Amino acid sequence: MKFYLADTTGHVKVDACQAELDLPQTAQRKVSHASSFRIGMGATDEELLQYVTKAGDHTMGKWIGGGISHLPAFSDPAKEQKRQMLVSAFQSTPGSPDFMQRMIPMMAPIMRQKLESMGPQADPRHEQARQAALAAFAQHQPGSPEFFQALQNAVAMSGESPVEIAQFQKLLHPQSDVEMFAPASGRHSLTESCIVPDGTYDITGTCLENPEPADDHDRNTIAKGQNEPTFLISSKAEKQLGHSLRWRAAGKIFGGAALSLACAAIILAKLGWLF
Repeated sequence: MKFYLADTTGHVKVDACQAELDLPQTAQRKVSHASSFRIGMGATDEELLQYVTKAGDHTMGKWIGGGISHLPAFSDPAKEQKRQMLVSAFQSTPGSPDFMQRMIPMMAPIMRQKLESMGPQADPRHEQARQAALAAFAQHQPGSPEFFQALQNAVAMSGESPVEIAQFQKLLHPQSDVEMFAPASGRHSLTESCIVPDGTYDITGTCLENPEPADDHDRNTIAKGQNEPTFLISSKAEKQLGHSLRWRAAGKIFGGAALSLACAAIILAKLGWLF
């Protein structure tokens, strides 16, 4: 989620991804099975369990993307370009439309080679669909709207079942990211905290360059930094928030010291020097 924070000095864009929220709780739900029953305007249990799956995949994607980004740069320009494209792809949740749009240009040569290696199909409808798909790769930029439309037309020619065609259409033109993910299993407790328009908030984070400025006064973004882990969005007053952050810093200092002492004690005990 991205929004603007404004005060008397101006406004700044905030990218709330990975932010820690210190906000009043607005709702809490416990779900354990995928029910499509909707209560009022709230999400169904199935939608919430799909969100749990998406959140897990998002965390996994960030972990994979971070690992790839820390790999040494390849001397081969082609390999380095693919590495950078993978890093960019894993900035989005695996399985989401944004992720698919970034991955398809990378996968296009493999997909095209697979279609070519299949050879002519015995079923005329399948062969027509294969030729239409090959034409999509030849005539359109992989990942472009025209490319997706051509692939969709090719699938329609294949004579597959309406269910399979509908699933493919959803992949190409999903109405909602959460529909792309199967519901999670098990029991889950979810809490909701909202950032509302015209609310008063205090944000502690890292100031970065805005990659998509709207004008000359939109050059900065507050987000989670690579070296500074603190990124907090709070509805508390500045004085109260400062007090809370000081206690948190002290906890980390003493907690780290206690962990170091515990590790030292374990090592000394293993060596027989503690007693």
